[in-house]
Amino acid sequence: MLIINARGYSITATKKNRLVPDTDLAHIDRDIKRLYGHLAAERKTCVEHLKASYSFLFSLVVSTNPFLNRPSPAVIG
Repeated sequence: MLIINARGYSITATKKNRLVPDTDLAHIDRDIKRLYGHLAAERKTCVEHLKASYSFLFSLVVSTNPFLNRPSPAVIG
């Protein structure tokens, strides 16, 4: 998170100049992909734990999945 946060500061500073070098954009792209991969793996581990030990929380987590277009805890149907 600190890497992404530090990059955010450099982008903010660079936006004033309106030019972000391609090398910086490529570096930020790699950082974001790496962070996303780590977050997805952690989420999977947590969801598996909830499924095994806390089915009521697992149900809530699945229905409010941030990867869905319109997550909702409401039970429909």
